[in-house]
Amino acid sequence: MIFLGTIVDCLSVLLMGFAGRFFGHLLTESMKKIGMQSIALVVIYYGIKEAMTTKSLLVLILSLMIGGLLGELCKLDQKIEIFSQWFGHLMSKTTKSSNFSQGFVSMTMISCIGAMTIIGAFQSGIDGKHSILLSKAIMDGLVAFIMGSSMGLSVSCASLPLLIYEGGFTLLAFLLKGSLSPEVVTEISAVGSLLILGLGLNVLEVTHIKMASFLPAPFIPMILVPILQSLK
Repeated sequence: MIFLGTIVDCLSVLLMGFAGRFFGHLLTESMKKIGMQSIALVVIYYGIKEAMTTKSLLVLILSLMIGGLLGELCKLDQKIEIFSQWFGHLMSKTTKSSNFSQGFVSMTMISCIGAMTIIGAFQSGIDGKHSILLSKAIMDGLVAFIMGSSMGLSVSCASLPLLIYEGGFTLLAFLLKGSLSPEVVTEISAVGSLLILGLGLNVLEVTHIKMASFLPAPFIPMILVPILQSLK
C-alpha cells in the first residue's frame, strides 16, 4: 500500500494535535517554548545537512527564485491565509483558539515542507517502503502535541493539507516511477531542505520568511535539471 506512510503521518498529526489540545495544559509555558525551540534547532540542523547534498548551486538558486516568484504571482500566502480563516470559521464551534490561522498554517508548513516529506513520499511511491515517513510521523506528532497545547484544534486540521500534499507527492512518484533521475531527486531534496531551514529560523523568530510562497520551489528541479543537462 503506497499511501501507508502518508496515512500514519496524517493520523499522528490529527491525534497528537487533539491530545495536545486537551492534555497540553500539563506542560508549562516554558516547557512548551523549550520543546519548540529544541525541535526548531533540530530542523535547522537537518535543513543545513540535507541542503548541502546539492550538486548544483545554480539549480538551488533558480529553484528558490522561480518557485518564490510563482508563489507570489499565485498569491499562495494570501490564499492559504484565506483558506485557514474559512476553515477556522467552520471550526469555530469546536475550538476556542483565537489564533487558528497561526496554528493551522504553522503546522501545515512544518509537516509539508522538507526533504523528509518529499524523499519519504518518493520512497513510498517508487519502492513501496515507508521508513522515512514513519520516522517523520514521530517528529510531526511531537510537534503537533506541543503546538496543539497552545494553538488548539487548528493544529489537528493541518492533517488535511498534509494528506493532500504528501499523498500527492506519493502518487506523483508512483506515476513517474523510473522517469526521475537521481540528479533530479537530489536537487528536489536540497531545495526542500533549504526551505525547512527557513522554517526553523521562523519558529525561532529569527526571520519572518513567507514560506508558503516557496511551495512551488521543490518542483522546479524536475524542469531545470534536464534543461541544464541538455545544455552541457
